[in-house]
Amino acid sequence: ALGLINDEGLEGLSMRALADRLEVKAASLYWHVRDRRELLELLAESILDGVGRPRRGAGWRQGVMATGEA
Repeated sequence: ALGLINDEGLEGLSMRALADRLEVKAASLYWHVRDRRELLELLAESILDGVGRPRRGAGWRQGVMATGEA
């Protein structure tokens, strides 16, 4: 899905377009996600999982720097 967004933009992401990209039927995607909104939420979670949390006690500047470096 992220590759599709990178290639086509956010407006290009649809369940049908994703199914075509994956070479599956669109209906099969609904076994895994409820709708486009849930797919976007899962994508956001996946992306944010890669962003580390600042160390406890670190100042806000260090937190911003750590997030930017991720």
